[in-house]
Amino acid sequence: MADVRDEIQAEILDKYIIAGKKKCTLVVPTGGGKSFIAMKLMQKLNFDKVLILVNSTILRDDNWKEEFIKFGLEDFYNNNVEMATYQAAYKWKKEDKTLNGVLIIADEVDFVANTEKLSNFFYEYTDSTMVGMTGFISKSKRDWFNLFLPVVAQYSTNEFVDAGLLNDLKFTFVKVPLSDVESMGYLHFEMLLRNNQKRLEEALMKHMRGDIKINQYQIVEKQCEYTETRIRRERAQYMLNLDTTAAYAKMLTKHFQKKSETNKVIVFSKLTHQSGKICEIVYNGKNKAKVNKEIFNTFNSSQNSILGVCSKINRGVNIRGLNVGIWETFYGSDTQFVQQSGRLRRLNPDQLAEAVVILPYYKDKGEYRETVTVLWARKMMNTTRVNHHRTFNYLK
Repeated sequence: MADVRDEIQAEILDKYIIAGKKKCTLVVPTGGGKSFIAMKLMQKLNFDKVLILVNSTILRDDNWKEEFIKFGLEDFYNNNVEMATYQAAYKWKKEDKTLNGVLIIADEVDFVANTEKLSNFFYEYTDSTMVGMTGFISKSKRDWFNLFLPVVAQYSTNEFVDAGLLNDLKFTFVKVPLSDVESMGYLHFEMLLRNNQKRLEEALMKHMRGDIKINQYQIVEKQCEYTETRIRRERAQYMLNLDTTAAYAKMLTKHFQKKSETNKVIVFSKLTHQSGKICEIVYNGKNKAKVNKEIFNTFNSSQNSILGVCSKINRGVNIRGLNVGIWETFYGSDTQFVQQSGRLRRLNPDQLAEAVVILPYYKDKGEYRETVTVLWARKMMNTTRVNHHRTFNYLK
């Protein structure tokens, strides 16, 4: 396995050298050794100074330093490397900070790609050598990468799993029924959407019959478009606050805790207070950095075996021995799911981590129907290959 990993990592470096670009991106799946590849690149290019841009203070203060120490490069880190968050780097032009002769490593660059601030940063430092590192590129951001940081090497999670470099996942899809009250609430939004669509269709028919002019129809169309956006946003907030999904997630955490004391479980929710319904300890964005650092270190060292998080900790963070992930809700992009599930792919290649997905259904006229959360899950997992799966159906 080590030979295969060395071969692929050497291949990635060769592709970078052959491309000969001062600005480019290397796409390596989460858990595939991006940090090690970046370190090899730093040594190969022989820059006196290296700037590593990251998206969180944990990555800035701890994770990268640990990686350098692990690979015997602590002196290089102390003498040649500067760490900074993207937010701090955006201010440097005003401070006349020069980056001439500096190699810039943009870690997890997909996280900030396609933003005005990062685009301006690249324009301001056009003469610098920049290498983006990411585990995945969103479809909506590919044009940005082609313009600013063209991809010169790209490998998928599936390729690394097939090569035996990452472990596979065993998916469990848990279909759960909303309570009667929650189903009624969901049906309220469905009715609002149907009525809004009906209004638009009636206006179109009136225009086709000549009863109203085109400008009158366009006014109704704009009104309906705005109304639909508002209803969908309100429905999304409703789905992110369900007691049912929180209760099932809490039940599942207890199940895995009883199953084995060595299980390390992380629960992904969108909202912090929703995480609080499930887990006693929550990595909370409102906490002070020192508190969050202690929470994370306690979990990473297995002193605490269950942790609730939102999207705050899903990028670039290395969690040792994580073998169970529970998705209490889905809301985001396929990039986010790849990043989150990547936390579970750092076991031995012959092991299977558990990925548990909770799918809520609402009741309408005596039948269970998919909620929008099921659609979100389907979209988020669009690029994920599922080799091992089972379904638990609580719909009765």
